[in-house]
Amino acid sequence: MKKLLCIVTVFTMLVIVTTGCGKSNGTSTGEHSTTNASGHVIDGWCVEHGVPEKICSRCDPKVVAEFKKNGDWCEEHNRAESQCFICNPDLEEKFIAQYEAQNGKKPPKP
Repeated sequence: MKKLLCIVTVFTMLVIVTTGCGKSNGTSTGEHSTTNASGHVIDGWCVEHGVPEKICSRCDPKVVAEFKKNGDWCEEHNRAESQCFICNPDLEEKFIAQYEAQNGKKPPKP
């Protein structure tokens, strides 16, 4: 009985360690009001790429298919054309304004 209790306890601890407590660490897709360990997401914003996290075509493979289906894809830079600041530098200002309107401050620098 004592051995079984030990096994159950160890198994339970392994499950907790590998799955966490259910709170987001910012690594999944969707909106977050926190940041992950690398500082990649803040307030639903992909800091690394300068766009809302939920539509980041460089982080979320699920949205890539939708952008491609709609003809919104930059093959040269492998991202949504509507998010390609290389081809369209003015787009960056559009996303900055969107963040400011939503949060009342400038977004974090990529």
